[in-house]
Amino acid sequence: MNMKVYSFLSQGTDIQAIEIQVHTRFQIPSFQILGLAGPEIQEARERIIAAFSSCELEFPKKKVIVNLAPSDVKKSGTGHDLAMALGIIIKSADFNAYFDKESKVFAWGALGLDGKIQSCGKMASLMNLLCTDYTPKILFLSEADAGALFELEQWRREKKLPVPQNLRIHILGSLKDVLKEPKEISVFNKKSLPQHLPTLLPLLPHQERVLDLSIVGRHHTLILGPKGVGKSQMLEWYRWLTPESDPLKTWQRLIYEDHSKNENSLARSFPLRSVHAQVKPAHLLGSWGLKGFRAGELSLAHGGILVADEFLEWHRDAKECLREPLQNKKTTITRVQGTTEIACDFQLIATGNLCPCGGLPPQFRNKKSTLTCTCHPRQIQEYLQRLSGPIADRIDLVSIFHQELVPSSVALGEIMDSKKITLKKQTLLDQQQFAIQEFGAIPSELTVPWLENNLPHDPSFGKMLVERTTSLRSRHKAMRLARTIQAVEKSSKLKIEHLFEALSFRF
Repeated sequence: MNMKVYSFLSQGTDIQAIEIQVHTRFQIPSFQILGLAGPEIQEARERIIAAFSSCELEFPKKKVIVNLAPSDVKKSGTGHDLAMALGIIIKSADFNAYFDKESKVFAWGALGLDGKIQSCGKMASLMNLLCTDYTPKILFLSEADAGALFELEQWRREKKLPVPQNLRIHILGSLKDVLKEPKEISVFNKKSLPQHLPTLLPLLPHQERVLDLSIVGRHHTLILGPKGVGKSQMLEWYRWLTPESDPLKTWQRLIYEDHSKNENSLARSFPLRSVHAQVKPAHLLGSWGLKGFRAGELSLAHGGILVADEFLEWHRDAKECLREPLQNKKTTITRVQGTTEIACDFQLIATGNLCPCGGLPPQFRNKKSTLTCTCHPRQIQEYLQRLSGPIADRIDLVSIFHQELVPSSVALGEIMDSKKITLKKQTLLDQQQFAIQEFGAIPSELTVPWLENNLPHDPSFGKMLVERTTSLRSRHKAMRLARTIQAVEKSSKLKIEHLFEALSFRF
């Protein structure tokens, strides 16, 4: 029976089908795999033979050659096991009872020595491949992978994204089930657990203002301050108040998750990735290894938030590799294996101290502050200079917190419960929609021509921008932040007060 079987390969952002070609001839029985197969694929010979034996299937007593085409692309992973075994079975058996000769057969799964089909993940990449192929398809999967695939399909339907057409999915428990007429499943009922919002402490007025501007305008934000001023509490507010990201960005992020050890999750339509102070550039940008490309934290935060805790403590190389992503919302990785361009449109929320001891230096202290600092002025200056000028220029909003957020200053009736959090989130969403209606985009995404052409003709605007900004990038960052302030206040026009406040948040 001349029927083609396919698996797939996902390298970086490229996803392609792999054709399983099987040839047998009467010679001394042997089993050979061709096509630049990695070590784990070469080991599949023993897994497939053991699975045939455990499932009481007869392995061909011939010379068996399996080629993974195209043969000039290096393959890795154990997900090709099922497709190779299925190709061998089709070569030596008859499936006319339930196979359509015009259909393309896809299979994805690892084989155990007992013949059980094991999950291999990467369902977002597989879904992307199936959406681009409109011919009739038959897909063989393990039960776990089929459940993940149905969840992704339902999510894409809700977001009105394309879903695979002319697709029949067959769930296999073991390799022996291939010989049986599989039971088709078109609906996967999975009840999602309700999401319970936490109870959060209220923020101080200045902190709440920074939070509102950062979320509504989706601005890169740097929060500096000593210990105890509520920086960690601010991050919790970001987690629960940030609106859902664009479905296409969420889907691209799910594909990037296929290249990491992270499991695809649709619990929230935006990610919040926290990065520690000892992070390395390869961990941020992504890397190439024996198993192919592995996504970095920047691409895993695509469409969401990247939390950079203790940002001033980061190594210089790690901070400087953020230049291209913050400016162009993408990064280019060039290695021996090739060049890959990765989309990483994220919002940076960075926190840090003002000095090495974590106190409040004298130049930032007011009369009411009780926080002290034991550092020498030169230590403080050197610590703040760890943030280079180019990186500081790419951050839209910089705020220094002085006042401590202590439990005694919070009244019991002011605790923010789930109802208040939901109401606050809706308010921020309304302000963001106001900005989109007035400006045509979220303020942080406004283009330079639009900003310059729509600047009020009042000479005081131009004079203030010339006096208070040091570069064109800083000028346009301030103009975008001023538009966010206009949207938060739902003002019909940009005022000089909006621009003055925006310039006060520049580094």
